[in-house]
Amino acid sequence: MDEKLMQRVKEGWKECCILNDSIADEPEISGEEEKTCKKIVSLLERHGLKVEMSVAGQPWSFRTQIHSCADPVLRVAIVTEYDALPEMGHACGHCVSGSVSVLAALALMECTYPICVDLIGTPDEELRGAKTYMV
Repeated sequence: MDEKLMQRVKEGWKECCILNDSIADEPEISGEEEKTCKKIVSLLERHGLKVEMSVAGQPWSFRTQIHSCADPVLRVAIVTEYDALPEMGHACGHCVSGSVSVLAALALMECTYPICVDLIGTPDEELRGAKTYMV
């Protein structure tokens, strides 16, 4: 196991737990994830990432390049879901899976592997599965 990668996961753990709790405390249903998207984007920008909003015309979506290299042997997209269910909140677990996706992306920012990594925020998962439109 890459020790530097594990150290970055440990360093980002608390920040992503705070993100998870914040998303869970203010659940936004499919297509209405404005605050949630802004929380995630703000965290990414604090880490120096440039974030593109409204990817493929999908409101409250985003994309950012986490890591790039000249001749990648692999291109990876980490998908981040963050919508909630009506009247149920985050019974779907997207507050957790979305926060863990952000943690994985931040941990890979300084990797030395010959890979390109993008983090893609996919809203409106429960109602329309917006990532299928974004493809």
